[in-house]
Amino acid sequence: ILKSDWGQSKSAVDEVLRYMSPVQFSKPRFVTQDCELRGIRLSQGQYVIACLASANSDPEKFDDPERFDVTRSPNPHLSFGSGVHICFGLKLAHAEGQIAFQKLFERFPNLQLASTRVPWATRIGLRMPKSLMLKLNS
Repeated sequence: ILKSDWGQSKSAVDEVLRYMSPVQFSKPRFVTQDCELRGIRLSQGQYVIACLASANSDPEKFDDPERFDVTRSPNPHLSFGSGVHICFGLKLAHAEGQIAFQKLFERFPNLQLASTRVPWATRIGLRMPKSLMLKLNS
């Protein structure tokens, strides 16, 4: 899809971020007063952590969340947080991703995965491949 329509590059970047969720969870937030959140009692002083990877796979927000779809719209993923907790780097990361996709596929139009087995780094809180084997078919 991207090679024939670079206008889909922002949507593709959003879908990669939703589907792969590189940042797995938020920083801890402390409960400032006793409250209830979705039927769970929280006490002042406790801390909560939002699991962004789970939120980005929520079937109440995403039709068929296990399907990778670069044309998904809307795509309200939380990979950069939201509201007052949104990442300042959001626009830069989008631009970098769009440029990277375009340059990569322009340079290697027949690029393919060499293996469906992707080794993942084991780092708490982040999800990223250790390596990605590619075929540069001519």
